[in-house]
Order: sequence, then C-alpha cells, then structure tokens
Amino acid sequence: MDDERCKRKGCTGTIEDGYCDVCVIAELKAEMVAAQKFNEISGNNIAIVYGVFSSGKLWIFLKLEQKTVNIDLEKYAITQ
Repeated sequence: MDDERCKRKGCTGTIEDGYCDVCVIAELKAEMVAAQKFNEISGNNIAIVYGVFSSGKLWIFLKLEQKTVNIDLEKYAITQ
C-alpha cells in the first residue's frame, strides 16, 4: 500500500513492501554496531562493516566505518 504509515509509537516511517523504511534501518544499524563490537573484542581488525536489508523485492545497503553510518538512499528493486 502506498503511503501507509508505520504503527510503531514515535516512528515517522512508511511501510514499503511490508516493512517500515525507518525501523528497518534502525534495526540494521544496531546489528552492524554489534558486529563491529564483536570484531573488536575478537581482535579482528575490520575497518568497515557492510549491512543489507532485503524484503525479497526491496534492497537497502548501509556501510559502517568507525562511528559513521552511510546509507545508500537509493532503494533497489529486484527488477534492477
């Protein structure tokens, strides 16, 4: 549905392909920070952590470098 709003309290996101475009990015960023911390604790020197969300049709890509998250604002569809 177009322009369906997320029902999570305080969220300003829109539902796309069944997922909130704001909540999904927040959850993915948290997972990426956890992976970064795990690598640090394990002694793995990995400078960049990449993240991807896919609903099966919609793809969103992120990159975490130190404390900076870069979000590819392009939302890729499976047809691309």
